[in-house]
Amino acid sequence: MVKVIFAFLLVLLASFKELLNYNKRAKVMSIYFTIMAISMLLSILISIDKQPTSPVVLIMNALKSVGLK
Repeated sequence: MVKVIFAFLLVLLASFKELLNYNKRAKVMSIYFTIMAISMLLSILISIDKQPTSPVVLIMNALKSVGLK
């Protein structure tokens, strides 16, 4: 798990310089860090042998909690 986190930190640091030179910095950085955070979360779950939940299950649970299903 430490290897996964270290690899993601290296990728973030390597691409951070290019992101800072972009004109639309805030939008690009927010999208980039969101995608990287989701990827890191999935990688950590896979590295500890825990299967991530299906998006369909998450949507159905959200609908049930709101009372739509």
